[in-house]
Amino acid sequence: MAVIRVPLDQSTIQSGVNAAQPGDVVLVHRGIYKEVVHVTSSSIRIVADDKYEAVLEGNSLLSNGFILDNTSDVEICGFKIKNYIQTGIFVHAGGCHRLLENSCEMNGLHGIGLNSTNNFIWKNKITTNTFGGISVYGSNNWIVDNGISANGFDGVTIYNGSHNAMMNNVTFSHINGSGFYILGPNTLLYENELKNNRWGIVIHPTAIVNSPIADNNEATYNKLKDIVILSDSDNPVTSHEETTAPMSSTNKYVQFINYVNDQLAKIQQSLDLVPDQQSPSQEMSLMIFRLYLDKLQRPL
Repeated sequence: MAVIRVPLDQSTIQSGVNAAQPGDVVLVHRGIYKEVVHVTSSSIRIVADDKYEAVLEGNSLLSNGFILDNTSDVEICGFKIKNYIQTGIFVHAGGCHRLLENSCEMNGLHGIGLNSTNNFIWKNKITTNTFGGISVYGSNNWIVDNGISANGFDGVTIYNGSHNAMMNNVTFSHINGSGFYILGPNTLLYENELKNNRWGIVIHPTAIVNSPIADNNEATYNKLKDIVILSDSDNPVTSHEETTAPMSSTNKYVQFINYVNDQLAKIQQSLDLVPDQQSPSQEMSLMIFRLYLDKLQRPL
């Protein structure tokens, strides 16, 4: 095992990742890193030497902080990741990753986006991201002990996939959405705290087919309802009238797809503005998210 120090041994996180072999640690010292880190290697650890002192800064110009692209067994630990057009950390295909004790804030889409399986998401701070906190499009992901607050819509959205687990999370102050929004079947909800959201937990018919397992959750002080179990006939009022019914599953997908399209347009417009060394990663982000969008647009 080798320890590759950034910026001592390699000047950027990306060059450290490129130099890493399976089993190596990329140890990132405190500082501000204005880059998109595209990870294609498996079985490496990317660790901040001082928690939250290694800052990935997107300046509302770069696409994503970290992209894990069809890899496995990668750990990302201890970073602050902020102001990216899309996500702080996006996992595309592959799986079995560990995203631990990161702070993902003020990103344009989500703090963490999973298009992947068998990942462990633990003790992250996910706050003030424009669209949502954590999005899941995959199965067998464990989301544990995270603090998720004040994101634009929902704290955690399970768009698709089965047997995902959410345990001991605290999600609050999602005034335009829910703490948890569940469309995927066989979801485990255990000992989560959901407060001061518009809705606490929203469970859609697609999730009810194979019922979620929920126990010891505390959903209180949410503005409209603490727990909402929708039927196929539930459709919210689409005017500016107040409604106690959350958005239908079809409208939820349309909303998300439209928003991702808007973010892709922003990345396209930024290509001439980013530094030359970031252009390949920015273009790769476009390609990956177009593939993701195509998957989202397929029939449920």
